[in-house]
Amino acid sequence: MPNTGEMAYSHKHRRLAFAYRLHPAIEIFRLDGSVFTNVEVAKPTFDPATLDEADFEDMNPLHFVDITTTDDYIYALYWGHIYRQHQAQVAKSTIYKIDWDGNIIALYQVNSALKSIAAYNDNILIGWTGNNFIKIPAGRDAIYRVRIEKG
Repeated sequence: MPNTGEMAYSHKHRRLAFAYRLHPAIEIFRLDGSVFTNVEVAKPTFDPATLDEADFEDMNPLHFVDITTTDDYIYALYWGHIYRQHQAQVAKSTIYKIDWDGNIIALYQVNSALKSIAAYNDNILIGWTGNNFIKIPAGRDAIYRVRIEKG
């Protein structure tokens, strides 16, 4: 299993979260490196035969592409599609809200192809499309676009 992905740490819970890019899973680890729990959100899609290809990320769906945390939650940006779909801006994004015990608390469906996310706090998430920031009120369906001029 290619172990590429994003990692975050909770000082409060003394745990690490690793979100896999090529697998639909997030593992939460204790500080001794042992697995606390594994959160799987879909069936595995990675084709190991593509490891010999230079562009294996273009040949497999990308799952968790970014992760951010607060004291109490992990927020993980999920695509579930190949990169070409994301480049075409036809794809939508999902943000998983997971507690540090591995329970999925909420899903936020975002009608934009986000590239990254940041948690301002547990009530406001910020998404980046590559051109715009999107404010995502946690727990609501509405999203707000904020245009940021590149200088």
